[in-house]
Amino acid sequence: MTYTCLFANLSPPPPPAFHPQEPLHSQGDLQMRTNLAILAAAVIAATPAAAKWSDDPAQNLCLGDRPNQQGQPRMVATPDGGCYVSWLDAADGDYDVYLQRLDANGCELWPHNGVLVADRSFTSNQCYGLDIDTAGNALLAFRDDRSGPDQITANKVSPDGTLLWGDAGIQMPSSGPLVAQPKIAAASDGNSVVAWVFGDDMMLQRLDQDGSFLWDEPVTLDDPDGGIFWMNDLHGADDGSVILSMRRDGPMYWDPKHIWAQKFDPDGKPLWGSTPLVVFDGGSIQFGNFPGFIPDGLGGAVFSWYNTTPLQCHVQHVSAAGEELFPHNGALASTVAWRKRTNPSPAYNPDTDQTFLFWVEQWVDDQFIDYWAVYGQKFDNAGARQWTDAGLPVVPLETIERQQVRSLICDDGAMVFWAQETDFTEYCLQAARVDATGDSVWPDAPVPVSTRPTDKSKLFAIANTDGDAFLSWSDAAYELGDLYAQNVNTDGTLGIPDNPADVTGDGIVDVLDLLAVLAAWGPCPGCPEDINGDDVVDVLDLLAVLAAW
Repeated sequence: MTYTCLFANLSPPPPPAFHPQEPLHSQGDLQMRTNLAILAAAVIAATPAAAKWSDDPAQNLCLGDRPNQQGQPRMVATPDGGCYVSWLDAADGDYDVYLQRLDANGCELWPHNGVLVADRSFTSNQCYGLDIDTAGNALLAFRDDRSGPDQITANKVSPDGTLLWGDAGIQMPSSGPLVAQPKIAAASDGNSVVAWVFGDDMMLQRLDQDGSFLWDEPVTLDDPDGGIFWMNDLHGADDGSVILSMRRDGPMYWDPKHIWAQKFDPDGKPLWGSTPLVVFDGGSIQFGNFPGFIPDGLGGAVFSWYNTTPLQCHVQHVSAAGEELFPHNGALASTVAWRKRTNPSPAYNPDTDQTFLFWVEQWVDDQFIDYWAVYGQKFDNAGARQWTDAGLPVVPLETIERQQVRSLICDDGAMVFWAQETDFTEYCLQAARVDATGDSVWPDAPVPVSTRPTDKSKLFAIANTDGDAFLSWSDAAYELGDLYAQNVNTDGTLGIPDNPADVTGDGIVDVLDLLAVLAAWGPCPGCPEDINGDDVVDVLDLLAVLAAW
């Protein structure tokens, strides 16, 4: 049984008054221990079992299992070591916006299947945005048709699940036949910025903490040469600014597709020149691909993408001032020319000023047999490759398809995750960790994350405040795709790490552990309440619980 959720948000009681030199041996002490044992048993019996992070890759944590599809998951870390998870839920036939909050142990803090944010009528799932503000509230932006013509709506959700901007949310000042791809970014000053596609243009509006507009009119970006803007990504940066990445398509369908970016100050003034910075114009992004970026934590950003003809991965680091720190059009992941590279995922370490990139490597032999691998590369602060010009094979080329690569910084190296085919349209999830030299940290890598052979899509990964990884995905084991999640600890284990003071094994050291120790007081060889292993449950074990509270 699990008791984590019941006490997850309770403050610990004051420690009992006692003197280490005075053991509890009196008749009154025996009665007290008996009463405490009865109380502990009653509390445990009355506490329902609750889901938490699983340590079994065949039994991942299910967050959404209503009828039809739960898809397009997004995650963002919360200050308490947990996260918000959002998704689009088609249980009633249309794709509605839902949100859930998890604590560090994977416990659902709101009702199972989440909190409804918007009951929409869209019959397809489309791009939306999730972030967290400086007060720990979730921020969401999405297409909305609840009040007539399609428009963009933003809402703020408190840690207890309250819609702070009302059930209707805040509508952006534009509507029409094409409003699409909204994103929302929390600014460091507590405000937020929403960006979205409007026709061929890009619009942005800044909101204060109450949801009021801070700009008289939205900032509008249009291309005087007739190009078309599509949303790539939006993130907060330094001093209340935000960085926007766009895919710029030429006026004609067959024109190349490039990456442009701009940074805006709190007044909506562009900071990277009067026209957006051209991050990539040395070929074309694949149609239907909208590559994101990651903030570098210093006011700049790290971009990654793959171009067509040939399929090759690139990475670029742009400083807070808008300077390209790597060569224009980015640094190549590998110079081995006869292989294809797609699905790049960057990770940046601000402490060492080093950039990591992981991707899917593909090769076709002379018998037209496909081989797939997961490769990685490390770059110095000028974009020079560090793991040879060929890159590092995280898993070697095999006739096993790999896809959906995701990576996160972990100490001086990185963790990387991917989907691996087990049969036609069926995949498992795996993970590995490498250090700064590219050596494997986990002796049994790759580590299985999800072993059920199912159709898995939209894999998403974040790091929590402790550096552990949280993953979510849509899993078609049941219906069209339920929503699942899994943690991966930095040591390569799944589930809640063992803590000897967590006597009840519920993932948290709290009053239940204290009661369990008091109830077992006395000689108790081998019992879990004997935390220090001296065959006696006594004051030393009680102190161990209090120290780990």
